[in-house]
Amino acid sequence: MSMDEKSATFKKILPILISSSSGLILGYSLYLSLFHIREISTISYKVSTENNVNYSGVFLVAIFIVFMFGFERIYRTKNTEYYDNGKHGFEFQKAILPCFLLLPFFFMKIAFYTPLVFLIVWTICVFRVVAIWPGNIFLKWRGGSIINIAMIFLAVFTAVIYGTLFQEKMFSSLYLDYGDWGSALNVIDNTLKGKWFFSNALEKNTLGEHFQPGAFLFFAPYVYIFRSVTAFFIINPFILNIGALLIYLLAVRKGIPGGQALIFAFLFMLCPSIANMCPSIFYGFHMVYLAMPCILLFFLLYEMKYFKTAFLIFLFSLTIKETVAVFWGSLGIVFIMTGKRRSGLFMFGASMIYYLLISKLVMPSIPDSYGLMYRYGHLGKTYTEILLSPFTKPATFFGALFRYQNIYLLIMLLSPVMIVICNFPLLLLSGAVTYLFICLQISPESTTNYVQHQTELVGIIYICAVYGYAQIKDSPSGLCSLFLAGLKKTGYFTFSENSMRQAFLIATLCSSLSSFYFFSVECFFGKNNYPYLCFSMPDAKGKIEKLKTFIPERTVLSATSHIAAHFVLRNDTFFCKGEKPGDYILMDLADGFINNEDFENFRRRVLLSEKYNLRYYGTEIGHSWLILKREARKPFPDVLSRMNDEKWELNGSPVEVKNPDFEGRFVCDMERKIFLFHLRLKKKVDYDVFIRLNLFGKKSGGGLSYQGHIFPFGAGFRPAYTAEKGDVFTLNIPIEVENLSSISVSLDKRPEPDPDLAPF
Repeated sequence: MSMDEKSATFKKILPILISSSSGLILGYSLYLSLFHIREISTISYKVSTENNVNYSGVFLVAIFIVFMFGFERIYRTKNTEYYDNGKHGFEFQKAILPCFLLLPFFFMKIAFYTPLVFLIVWTICVFRVVAIWPGNIFLKWRGGSIINIAMIFLAVFTAVIYGTLFQEKMFSSLYLDYGDWGSALNVIDNTLKGKWFFSNALEKNTLGEHFQPGAFLFFAPYVYIFRSVTAFFIINPFILNIGALLIYLLAVRKGIPGGQALIFAFLFMLCPSIANMCPSIFYGFHMVYLAMPCILLFFLLYEMKYFKTAFLIFLFSLTIKETVAVFWGSLGIVFIMTGKRRSGLFMFGASMIYYLLISKLVMPSIPDSYGLMYRYGHLGKTYTEILLSPFTKPATFFGALFRYQNIYLLIMLLSPVMIVICNFPLLLLSGAVTYLFICLQISPESTTNYVQHQTELVGIIYICAVYGYAQIKDSPSGLCSLFLAGLKKTGYFTFSENSMRQAFLIATLCSSLSSFYFFSVECFFGKNNYPYLCFSMPDAKGKIEKLKTFIPERTVLSATSHIAAHFVLRNDTFFCKGEKPGDYILMDLADGFINNEDFENFRRRVLLSEKYNLRYYGTEIGHSWLILKREARKPFPDVLSRMNDEKWELNGSPVEVKNPDFEGRFVCDMERKIFLFHLRLKKKVDYDVFIRLNLFGKKSGGGLSYQGHIFPFGAGFRPAYTAEKGDVFTLNIPIEVENLSSISVSLDKRPEPDPDLAPF
């Protein structure tokens, strides 16, 4: 065989090898995404994987190799004129070449960056392939604007139903906290009763912490008419998802055809941040969510030349929350940069004047501390100190700025529409200051796509996507040209405006669906672990109704945070803290927000008071309840006993409790399925403990079974600091695990209360 023949053979085989290899790479990345990655947490930025190989998923790799080879054949068939001339084109292979960037990640540990890299590379490959694909891939949508709007309303209605049910589930399982949704509802309810902007959670006017009178007054009529928790839950997904309609109208106004504008509306609803902000970890609705539809409506009205109405919306949005002014000020600068000088100067000037007046004059006159400043206490105590912190505290400033959580959040925000926003990235600068302040917070816990701080960013990102798509011509501009590097732009492969539009739209569909699959709480078949966490929690609705029978309506109640949410409209409800306990006190000692000295001081002063009587106590479904009423105290039930050393040594088997001040023993009665645990004080202590008890067993069919509990010492009303040396607290626990094999016990030391504080 001559050299020419070998060369010709090689040129025929090489495209097949590249296509097959790319199919192998893309197929394996899909296998890892669908089968190997089990759960993704966008709160802790962790990924859990399966331990075993899913062999049924391995076939996906083989199928994808065949698929890519067939795709390449179809592409050749559609370009017969080019290939029949004897040319050995590699355009398809060059289009999918970025998939080889995935190779190094196959040899690295699966981490949070893995799905992000997969998502980005998939999107770039799809964008390049569609850009060179001949013909029109779009299905022609013949629906008119009425049909399109009806479909959007149907989608929004579905999202509202889902979001409401999601919150109801969180609420009934005591996972949804009182703040921030409960606090907002309480302020609105108090305002309607004449106690203007008073917050029971703060025990003072809430405008001193965050200045948001416009939002409270906006929702007040709705709460007045529909005075229920469920009705308030409806607001949350509605405010978040109604932006889909505004995105559609804005897209149509920018000249995007109705069918394609409809896709942008659905892309907005696929945004993981839109879905995740509904539960907002366990904080629920935030007033600042109202800023998102205001921003979208402003752009729509501005494009429609209704400038006065647009700027009225702008002015109103400033009153939603004082921090919204920072976003508008940044947007004003962008307007000036794009030639809209008058509008930009007005927005910048009005926003900055408003923010300075509110934060420097109005809020300091209200007796409270500004709720924003404590988030940046590590940088300084004043605005000047914070602004100078890059120079005065460079290690602290840049250490906070370049946290890995900040990078992940930025990629998650941009990745759903990463291709199309690159065609008009200038508008993204309006969110730069907002994003900077998200990054610089003292704790990275708020740097996630669940919480409210990203509200303005999400709105401007999707506006930027619409503007970027509307500006598509026959060749991409700016950053987008990088995504098409190496592909021919002349001759047969000239990119037409239509091919560019379908490339942008289909690639954006790919990235949005991938983001939805990986990161959204609304994708039940996806990888976000949050729905499984929430829906696996036991329902406590029946227990909550029982607790309500002990507490009359409209009485003053002090309660721990999660259970307080169930009394927000029923009682005048405060937290278990401060100097003024209510007529009734309801504590859930399993609440995760009570591990602090303020609560322990409050509990000690109540339990030692002669003015409060214990009405109920019990431990059920992971919660430990105490109900006390303001009345003459009666003797508490005797839940402690005493054992001398001789009797103690004969009482079951010893178990390590990992605290030198206590000792433990247990008795296991497998016949009656009862586990007795005894905890004895070895000496007098000044603190309380919670008992963390875990039972492990082996299932008959294989595998492990587990049973875990947390119990307060002395049932919660006889804390360890009220007991004496030799006192014993006994737990009687039904054994639920199969074939009990081992146990572990540890004691969680509670914060020490101040013994000098007098009882209430």
